[in-house]
Amino acid sequence: MIAKELVSAIKLCVEGNYLEALPVLQGAADEGDVEASLACAKVFCYQNKWHEAGMYASKMVLSFKHQTDFDLLL
Repeated sequence: MIAKELVSAIKLCVEGNYLEALPVLQGAADEGDVEASLACAKVFCYQNKWHEAGMYASKMVLSFKHQTDFDLLL
């Protein structure tokens, strides 16, 4: 089940209100959500904030790697 906050953030993104959705996406990304990390990276790319975009792209890769490693253990 998707958290209510993420549903609201997704709706904002669909409407093109990326900056309003960014705080929620950042929170989810900080908790390891791969898709939220990618969304944050994209928003920062649109703003030409390359350092921040790189940080969230790195989080995305690390989160994905952690999830994949965990899946391999099962």
